Amino acid sequence: MYHQFMVEGDYFRKRGDYIQAIELYDKAIHLDLNSAQGYYYRGDCYHNRNQYRQAIEDYDKAIELDPNNAWFYRSRGFSFHRLGQNERA
Repeated sequence: MYHQFMVEGDYFRKRGDYIQAIELYDKAIHLDLNSAQGYYYRGDCYHNRNQYRQAIEDYDKAIELDPNNAWFYRSRGFSFHRLGQNERA
């Protein structure tokens, strides 16, 4: 089921239906709390909905789980930038 929720979440995220995508990523994360990708993609949805604080929380969790993924840091930096926290970006 985890994989199915991720695939369906990707489908909706790529089409700009971030609310539906977030719901599916929530389900995937519930099944695998160590899913760095799940947190990352949900963070992207929050970022695209201008919910930058929630996005940063998810990017932080993704970084905690996979600290070697530069994309996680990059995306978190964009969210900090949108909040006007350029020093943290």
